[in-house]
Amino acid sequence: MTGTATELEAKAVDWEEWVTKIRTTHYRRADYLRRTNHVVGGLAVILSAVVSAGILTSVHGSPSFHWKLAAGIVGIVASALTGLQSFYKLGETSELHRVAAAHFGAVRRELELVIMRHPESDGQLAKIAKTIDMLEVKGPGFPRGLYLSVDRGGRWARLKRRVSRLLRPKR
Repeated sequence: MTGTATELEAKAVDWEEWVTKIRTTHYRRADYLRRTNHVVGGLAVILSAVVSAGILTSVHGSPSFHWKLAAGIVGIVASALTGLQSFYKLGETSELHRVAAAHFGAVRRELELVIMRHPESDGQLAKIAKTIDMLEVKGPGFPRGLYLSVDRGGRWARLKRRVSRLLRPKR
């Protein structure tokens, strides 16, 4: 990586924009997985409690076939949710995305310093490039659509563009 100070600064600015988008994508993924983990875990706990309460109350009486079937289905759904939560490790994966986002934030701050100094050499950018490569390999992946959403500005930017098109005077 060799070039003039202007070329190096332009490359650093490009990388800073990209790293910022990647960081935002990781944070969004972490938030989504954390919420999903809470919903799935909460549902599993509630359904398990319903089945347990149903079993305890049916000890004194003989429930009908339909109540037994409903309790069995709810019990199966509760255990399936618990199994999915364990299999996908939503909480752990959420934390991996949060850590990856924090690392990309550190890289972004390094790039900001490079941009502010107007580097005459590309040694620091080469070091940052290696750090970015390591983070991409080490960090968890995320859906391409999520990155594209961040790249386009996300939900609010799309909504703002739609509203501005609607409010634009007709020619």
